[in-house]
Amino acid sequence: MQTQTFIDSAANTITYADKRAYECTDKPGEWVPSVTTILDVAPKGPEFYNFLKNRGKDADAIAMEAMERGSRIHAATEQYDLNGTFTIDNPAEWTADDVEMLYRFKECSDRYFKTIVAVESSFASYVLGFGGTIDRIIEWEGKKILLDIKTGNIYPYYWRQLAAYKELWEHFNPALKIDTYGIVHLKALTRTEKGWQGRGWQVLFPEHEHEYYWRLFKNTKEEFHIMHPNFRANNRIFNLTLKKGGLTL
Repeated sequence: MQTQTFIDSAANTITYADKRAYECTDKPGEWVPSVTTILDVAPKGPEFYNFLKNRGKDADAIAMEAMERGSRIHAATEQYDLNGTFTIDNPAEWTADDVEMLYRFKECSDRYFKTIVAVESSFASYVLGFGGTIDRIIEWEGKKILLDIKTGNIYPYYWRQLAAYKELWEHFNPALKIDTYGIVHLKALTRTEKGWQGRGWQVLFPEHEHEYYWRLFKNTKEEFHIMHPNFRANNRIFNLTLKKGGLTL
């Protein structure tokens, strides 16, 4: 999630919003944790913890690099789906793996994203107590499918994230119910073209019903608030004009 910024011309200030939080769509001025922030307390599974153990002190740097790659590819896919085109303006910032994943997304989008309902839609609910950004909602064969784009390993707790996004979307769009959801995995081991997959990409669908994952997310949310009972958005506000001796940051 990119940092939200708000400029108040009358007050001559700029606010950098806390990346962990969203301002409520249904109650402006109130802030709630993001879905991904809540899921920080969820068990990640043995694969994730083995990664941390094996990479040791390099794990944080690797995770940061993966986050930056994911943000870059997400931004590119957003432009591609909104405009039908994307140009790599700064090739030096892109690795061959990044470009390959971008082309994998193009193949998936060209094949299945014929009717796009929403692209990178952000909502936050005071009633539900969380916010988030939904990557895509498409319509395919009469069904609305919520999709989340992933550029790294897939972990079981991701299904809780999608369950929360479904509830969030339907809270604000009750007439546009989601039939199912899936993960667009751009780093898959697939090598054949069939169904919802191609060489190196795959759309994964959940094994269980929505209510199962939604219940798990609500349990995780409850645990999050036990661990963070006084969660507040750490928004940073600065004056746009600096005067010598007249401002302390």
